[in-house]
Amino acid sequence: MSNSQKACWPGSGVAVGGPKINLPSPQKEAKAQDEFFRGLRESRAQQSLCADEAFPALRRLVDVMRHKTGQGYKLRALLFSLWSGKPAELNEVLCLDWSLLKDFATIVLGWGYEDAETHFFYDAMIAELASAGLVEWFKAESERGQS
Repeated sequence: MSNSQKACWPGSGVAVGGPKINLPSPQKEAKAQDEFFRGLRESRAQQSLCADEAFPALRRLVDVMRHKTGQGYKLRALLFSLWSGKPAELNEVLCLDWSLLKDFATIVLGWGYEDAETHFFYDAMIAELASAGLVEWFKAESERGQS
């Protein structure tokens, strides 16, 4: 078939053509899948470690929040944003002491991790706040900044 003659889809008169598609060999496909799932397992293992470290980090941040100082209010805004989705000023993170910043980052990295034994999500945060008697104060953040 010459360049001037294009193959047509049978019965349609529509010219067909285009780049040749080279599918990977079964071995290459299996290797790519293995690498993909290995990456998922490694990410899951790292998030599990972060979730394990997030429980004591949250406890330390809640302890700071008990005092209701400037750092405590910043932590409340940031953690409430994580918990509720209410926007918070990310630059509040820059005003935290280094140890509090590290704890907050640990919480963010572990947030949402759940497996058969570990559940670091909404209920974990409320449980820790409840143990400190701060749930109502925490939820009052939803009204801050509203006119």
